[in-house]
Amino acid sequence: MRRGALWIAIGSMLIALGLGAVGLGGWLSVRAGRAGDLEMALIGGCGGGLAVLFLLFLGVGFVSEGLTRMAATVHVDVEPRAARLGETLAVQIAVEAHRPLVAGPIRLRLMTKEFMAFWVWDWFRTTRRRKEERERTRVVREIQIADRVELLPGLPQRYMAALTIPIDGMASFRREERGRLGTDVHAFEWWVELEVGLQGWPDAYEKIPLSVRPVRVSPAPEAPAAEPVSDLPSSDPLRITLAAWSFPVGSALRGWVRWEGEARQRVRVEAGYRILAEGRTWTTLMGRAVYELEPGQEEAFAFEIPSDGPITCSGDLYDIRWFVRGIADRPLAPDLSAEVAARVVPGSM
Repeated sequence: MRRGALWIAIGSMLIALGLGAVGLGGWLSVRAGRAGDLEMALIGGCGGGLAVLFLLFLGVGFVSEGLTRMAATVHVDVEPRAARLGETLAVQIAVEAHRPLVAGPIRLRLMTKEFMAFWVWDWFRTTRRRKEERERTRVVREIQIADRVELLPGLPQRYMAALTIPIDGMASFRREERGRLGTDVHAFEWWVELEVGLQGWPDAYEKIPLSVRPVRVSPAPEAPAAEPVSDLPSSDPLRITLAAWSFPVGSALRGWVRWEGEARQRVRVEAGYRILAEGRTWTTLMGRAVYELEPGQEEAFAFEIPSDGPITCSGDLYDIRWFVRGIADRPLAPDLSAEVAARVVPGSM
C-alpha cells in the first residue's frame, strides 16, 4: 500500500507539472506573439501542448497503477521462461487484496508480437528521412481463470494454470541492421499476460516476457531418405546442390558446387537468409567459401547454422528465407550466378 501511495504521489506531481506547463506555454506564446515573433509563438504553443499531453498521460498512468496497488497485489510466476516450441508452461498466480473487494474476470493469455521498424526517404522533412513501424499482436491462447471472486485482506487467492507453446510456432527473434538512414529492426516476441478485473478500482495487469528457442520438445516426423536438392536448370554451367530438403538449427548447411564451363573458374559460394517485407529485402550472410574449379569439378561446402536460427518462416509482416548462392567471377564478361532456396527448421532435444 505504501508503494501504491508513492505511485499516486508521483502521478499527482506529473499532472501538476502538466497543468503548470499549460500556463507557461500560453504565456510564452502570447509574449512572442506580441513581440511579432510568430515562429517562436508557434513553437512555444506546439511544444507546450506536446509536453502537457505527455506529462498528463504519464501522470494518469502512475495514479492508475498506484490505485491498483492500493487495492490488491498480483503475483505471477511462469516456468520455464526460456521455453521450447511445444513446451508446456506452468503458471502460478496469487491475488492478494489489501481491502475487501470483488475481482473478476481473471484472464491468462499467451501472446506474440511481430514487429518491424525501418527508415525511408522523406524529402519533405529537414532530416530527409522518416521512420516506419509495423506490429501485429496475436492472442495465441486465452484461459479464464475465474469469473467472479470475493477477496478479503490477508486471504490471498492462488491459482495454477498451464499454457502450451505451439510446436509449429515462430521462435523468439530480433535482428538489427544499420543502414544509410538508420537502424532497421525486425523482431518476434512472446509473453504471458495476466488481466485481473477489480470492481471499483483500475484493473491489474502483469506481463512476463518469454524467450522461445527454435527447438522442439519432440523430434519432427522422420523425413524420407535425403536426396540431392537443386531447383536450377540442368543446362546451367554453375550448379548448386543441397544435401537435404531441410536443415535443423545448430547443424551445417551442406551441399556441393559444380562447374561445367569450358575453362578453370573462380567460384564464390555464400549462404545466408533474407527478410522480405513490403517489397524490401534485408540480407544477412552467414558464411562464404571460395573455390578454384576445373571444368566438370565438384566440391563440397558446409556452413554452420546458428543454434538460435532464425528458422524459415512466413509471418504476418515479413518472411524469412534461407539461400545458398554461387557466383562465378568473370573479369571480361558478366558474372554467372546460381541460387537455391534452403529450409532451416527447429532442432529437437
